[in-house]
Amino acid sequence: MRRRVDSLRPLRFGVSALLSVVGVSVGLYTLPRSTKVDLALLYSRADYVSLFASHYTHFSLDHLLTNLAVFVLLEPLALGLALSADDDWLFDVATATYLLVFPPILSGLNLLVVRSRPGIGFGLSGINMAFLGLLAVALFRCLGAVDDRVHPDDALALFFVGSGIAAGLAVPLRWVSLPVVAVSTAAAAAYLYGIHRRVDGLANLGQRVHADGHSALVAAALIVYPGVAVAGFAPSGDAGGTVVNFYTHFLGFGLGFGAAYLTPRSEGLLDGLRSRRSR
Repeated sequence: MRRRVDSLRPLRFGVSALLSVVGVSVGLYTLPRSTKVDLALLYSRADYVSLFASHYTHFSLDHLLTNLAVFVLLEPLALGLALSADDDWLFDVATATYLLVFPPILSGLNLLVVRSRPGIGFGLSGINMAFLGLLAVALFRCLGAVDDRVHPDDALALFFVGSGIAAGLAVPLRWVSLPVVAVSTAAAAAYLYGIHRRVDGLANLGQRVHADGHSALVAAALIVYPGVAVAGFAPSGDAGGTVVNFYTHFLGFGLGFGAAYLTPRSEGLLDGLRSRRSR
């Protein structure tokens, strides 16, 4: 685990990232509509600029404010959890990856499915869902810092919760969604039961979290996580000529969780390789 030399540096990075996203998104929103159309991801003929810029482009004020509100909710909460576990390095890597690397990846994967269809893609929601994945990982790393019987792998419990919510709300075919919801529910329950046994009861874990001073942060995460998941995958119909792209939402969530979940393991592998080479 890495130690922070400058305790304010993680806060400066987190605030800078937040203000950058807000500033860029608001700035692009003020551009003429014709310019924003060029920046959005046109499925029939996407270009390299739109692969990135479309994720920070919004056409309506409601869409802009909703996405920014979710981002402003998730990003500081993930940062707070990461700091509580001395994991600011993980927050830094994840945030930089989500904001700079994920946009073209999400756009490219989106085009693989919808390229032949008319329409455009735009908005911050895919990146927001990546931060939802980070929130799940950061929460369990925080709990593991309080009680080492909670393992980072236990974050899969929340991944399955999110997957079950996504399938139950966003997949219209019941013969597909119901088995996914059932499997996700069973898997999440199994992980939670395992934690319950290892820590001598979830209530005892809650008491230790409270004694460690993280109860408000953990409680907020446990409320925000399912709330954002439901909002992100809830059907909204065809409002104002736009349709919610649940595929991009789940891509962001899945890739965001996977990146945050696997990054600490890759760091351990690299540290092991370095130690072997130094012998």
